[in-house]
Amino acid sequence: MNSLGQPRWLFFSIATFEPVSADTSLWFIQKAFEQFLQPYASRPGFEFCFSYEREAAKRFQLLKPNTVDWDKLRAASPFRNLVLSYERADYRNTIGYFPPVATTAVYRSDSIDRASTLEFSAQIRDLYHGEISPTLQAAVVEFAVATFERVQGVNGYITLDYVQATAFGSDSPYERFAGISHVWYSKEFRTKLRGYFWGNFLSDEHVKLLGGQAFLSSAPVRHVRRLSHGYYLQLTDKISEANKQNLQPLKSFLEPVIPPINPDLPADYFQRNQHLLV
Repeated sequence: MNSLGQPRWLFFSIATFEPVSADTSLWFIQKAFEQFLQPYASRPGFEFCFSYEREAAKRFQLLKPNTVDWDKLRAASPFRNLVLSYERADYRNTIGYFPPVATTAVYRSDSIDRASTLEFSAQIRDLYHGEISPTLQAAVVEFAVATFERVQGVNGYITLDYVQATAFGSDSPYERFAGISHVWYSKEFRTKLRGYFWGNFLSDEHVKLLGGQAFLSSAPVRHVRRLSHGYYLQLTDKISEANKQNLQPLKSFLEPVIPPINPDLPADYFQRNQHLLV
């Protein structure tokens, strides 16, 4: 946890400029529930909140995912976003913000200059007693890979950090540290990544800008995996092993496709925000 006592999240985000269909949106939400959250569905004191926003009006519903009529939801598309969160039931009557312990979110952009995002996050403290098992880690990686492949992802990342899925996409830890926002910066996602992380999804265009497929053989990572239209680079065997020291060589390797730091930041900005990077 950081100095404020906030727990870290097991998180991934996949960005795409391709249209995100209703089938894909619901596949993403449903798969996250069935594979990662369903075992907790009957946990006392917790409940699921499923919400969706259409183009004309915002609608929120409290639903038990086991009883969701997925065909009815599919017929209600197009969606602007869908969010499935798992949270403490009593927090809704408390003043202040208390984040859910797990969130799965799809944001579909209507702008050709802004990417859509599909994100998953889970607090390891509350859901997994602070431990990420090899089985859980492998399942999250495969879920992220399947999502990247299905939506023809343009970039993406997996991390264990202070970032969670939201209805409109989340700034990555690096973007927050660099003082940039994905809201306006996503137009550059075809040629830029969102930072450097334990798990990194690169498109073929990113690899080309780095120097080509042969150049990846010198990547300072444990695993390089070829995907249908890009690559997955994984820093270490275990996500818990990622730290500032072993991420620095990866930062240098990916430098040509990492967005620059905002030059207009205050002089003391980095001193105040060192906690934003692992």
